[in-house]
Amino acid sequence: MSEQTELWKQIARMGSVVWPQVAANRPERGVAFHSQRGALAWNPQTGETRRLLPEGVGSGFGLLSPDSEWFYFFKDTKGNEKGHYVRFRYDGTGELESLTPDFAPYSSSLTPFPLPIVSMSASGNRIAFIFVDSEGYHLCAVDIAADGRLGAPKILHEGKPLLRGPVLSADGAVCVVCTNERTGKQQYDLLALDSEGDELARWKGSGPTSLETTAFSPIVGDYRLLCTSDESGVKRPMVWDVAQGESELLLDEETLPGEVVPLCWSPNAKSILLCRSLEAAHELWVWGAGKLTHLQHPTGTITYFGGLGATLSNDGMASVLFSNSQTPRQLMQLTALGEGRVVLSGGEAPQGTMVRSVSFPSSDGVLVQAWLSLPEGDGPFPTVIDLHGGPHQVTNQSFGMGAAYVESGFAYLSVNYRGTPTFGREFLQKIWGDVGHWELEDIAAAHAFLVREGIADPAKIAITGGSYGGYLTLLAVGKRPDLWTAGVAHVALANNAMAYEDSSPLLQGIMKASFGGTPEENPELWDRSSPHTYAAQIQAPILVIQGLNDTRCPRRQMEVYEAQLKELGKNIEVLWFDAGHGVGNTEQAIVYMERILAFLKTAVK
Repeated sequence: MSEQTELWKQIARMGSVVWPQVAANRPERGVAFHSQRGALAWNPQTGETRRLLPEGVGSGFGLLSPDSEWFYFFKDTKGNEKGHYVRFRYDGTGELESLTPDFAPYSSSLTPFPLPIVSMSASGNRIAFIFVDSEGYHLCAVDIAADGRLGAPKILHEGKPLLRGPVLSADGAVCVVCTNERTGKQQYDLLALDSEGDELARWKGSGPTSLETTAFSPIVGDYRLLCTSDESGVKRPMVWDVAQGESELLLDEETLPGEVVPLCWSPNAKSILLCRSLEAAHELWVWGAGKLTHLQHPTGTITYFGGLGATLSNDGMASVLFSNSQTPRQLMQLTALGEGRVVLSGGEAPQGTMVRSVSFPSSDGVLVQAWLSLPEGDGPFPTVIDLHGGPHQVTNQSFGMGAAYVESGFAYLSVNYRGTPTFGREFLQKIWGDVGHWELEDIAAAHAFLVREGIADPAKIAITGGSYGGYLTLLAVGKRPDLWTAGVAHVALANNAMAYEDSSPLLQGIMKASFGGTPEENPELWDRSSPHTYAAQIQAPILVIQGLNDTRCPRRQMEVYEAQLKELGKNIEVLWFDAGHGVGNTEQAIVYMERILAFLKTAVK
């Protein structure tokens, strides 16, 4: 193949970094996570990196203690998201040490999405995390002595309602956690607990309002918490003074319209870094001393979750994870003067892709945003519509997005369908209790837009997606078989009720909140929204790539779906990999993409 047609492989092999942290008391010590190399020990002053964890032990997320002596993370088996929180010495000596050695293995999350579920106090004297088992959700805290010794794990709060986003005050004396006890949905109130688990305060939203944590002030004794509220219909930055029981809106919508979330405090707690989302693109602002300052940077994406992924110095310099379709995710320092420099990157990058933002009306007139990339030449083109996971994720610009498809002659459209965050509360919550319906309305509208604009050949449109996007792919080829020439699903749900039975308790809680009850409590919706219900209507060939150890989209339900389709005489192939909710191996992912392209060229072109 020519170098041009192999560019997507160069992009796939290009490393990127995420979740960089610098030890507060040892600025020459940090950690970062590399898409190819895993967890890295990183010297921010020299830029040098090395492998952090023992051979055979991986982690895509964790926390570095303020003294840099220890790295804390959740260890599972082959991506099954079941195990223990552990720690390992930063200098690489010794063995892994469990924080809960006497606990049976439990479910937790390997990533901080959608809200972090582990937090460490700024003083390093306590760590808190959420785990889930058959009894429900548990908020656990472990004290850390000055000499590094671990205390016994202590359950601060537990029950059936969802718990997300625990944050500890700088001195570890207060822990605030998000709970859906009031609503039963993914709408949260904030619960403040002391070190013994006794309730100190509770901030309840009203109606559909959701409150979510970001970070406590880094000053010991200061119990102001950065958080968000979507009471106005979009997320806005708030400060909750837990000690005083008072909350304050930082900025009204007239001052800075749109969805605005706080990312972090400055070390002196006098300034706050903010991120505004407009049509799936980000802007950075600093709020301090009653003044709002815009930080200049290229159009693109700031990667953050909760209070992770960004820092702000006392003099107003922000360090953030930035990327766009031309730039791999990298740690950049930015100022109000537009000065910026790359602090940490994944290496020299090949050429990326060119994308543009488009919008089109759905069946009810609501505008839906998407990212479009076109191959060389004149349309209409064979086309791939790509669907993100979540559902409460958002597709922002990312390096080389759609490259493999575009270089193979396909137009590429990535759709931010209903349920996607950053487009307002109504857009996000529209799918709750009606799972699958409005997502497919938006996807059908994307199909119509591509045909109407002369971009896509209506007889050559494929649909693809991963996780929830994989679920929507299988649902779409069954419910709207007239639209699709082929379907490619990654780590997908095919039988909702069966998946619920086999999923981890962590995912069961989220599914129950989305569906408004269990399969037994709401059987009509679970069946109506399940891909397997529409198996007989499928016309397009289907390729599925699925993990053997996946506890989010479990194995059995896909095996049953595959057998169901084959019995009906449908064209389906399932490729299995030995991991969890993602391939995790770049070269294996490239092999799968080659299979996908060969499949699409036969089915679509």
